[in-house]
Amino acid sequence: MERFPAGGSREPVYNFLRGHGFVMARYSDKLWTRADGLELTVYGAGSMARVHNKDGKIIADAPLAEAVAKVKFI
Repeated sequence: MERFPAGGSREPVYNFLRGHGFVMARYSDKLWTRADGLELTVYGAGSMARVHNKDGKIIADAPLAEAVAKVKFI
């Protein structure tokens, strides 16, 4: 799996999330949404992510690439 080191450039994180259908919130690069209603919060300087559905249920809380892989086909 791809690794996103803490303290690295933000652009690889942005490109990765956009490539998986996520759109960055206008007010924060830590919050991303997807057309199917999933929300992703980036933390750990871009290396970790928490994904939850419309109801607020946490679907994944893991390293960024692992969290996105868990919701890839939802």
